[in-house]
Order: sequence, then C-alpha cells, then structure tokens
Amino acid sequence: LAGWREAMYGSMGEQSSGGEAKALLDDSIAVTDESQRVGEETLSKLQGQSDQLQGASQAAEDTQSIARRARTVMRDMEFKLVKEKVILAMTILVLLGVDGALAYVLVENGGSFFKKR
Repeated sequence: LAGWREAMYGSMGEQSSGGEAKALLDDSIAVTDESQRVGEETLSKLQGQSDQLQGASQAAEDTQSIARRARTVMRDMEFKLVKEKVILAMTILVLLGVDGALAYVLVENGGSFFKKR
C-alpha cells in the first residue's frame, strides 16, 4: 500500500507543492462525491426494493385472507351437502318402509289393499 501511495502521490518525505496538495484535495473531493452518489443510488434502490417487498407482503396477506374465506365457504358447502345427503337417505328409508308396509298389506290381503269379506 505504501508503494502504491508513493507511486500515486509521491514520497511523503518530500515537500509537496501547493499544486500537488490541491490536486490531492480535488481527488479526495471527487472520490467523496462519487462515494456519496453511489451511496444515494444504493439507498434509492433499497427504498424501491423495500416498497416492492411491502407490496408483495400485502399481496400475500390478501391472498391468505381470500384463501381463509374460500375454506370457510367450502366447509359450509360441504356441511350443506352432507346434510342434504342425510335428509335424502332418511327420505329413502321412510319410502322403503312405506313400500314394505304396502307390500305386506298386499300379500296379506291377497293382492288387494282392502280386506275381502
């Protein structure tokens, strides 16, 4: 590092002229300005990325909310479907019982619903 410094700015033991000092100062200012510009660009990009991440996070929360509502609606639909199937099965059993009773009456009455006297 010392060799590089000497190659760039000369030996520190030498007396620098005012022009060299001004050139060194101008170089330092230019490097500082460039560093500040790069820092500001980086900060701007990071702020943009932060905004994107916040938007993505909000979108994910919205999606989760929609999924929860969809699950609730589907669960309600499933419950209604099961309820309808149970009612249908009970109706079928009642109708089978009525059919069985009518068949018994027909058999007992010789093919007629009314008793022969």
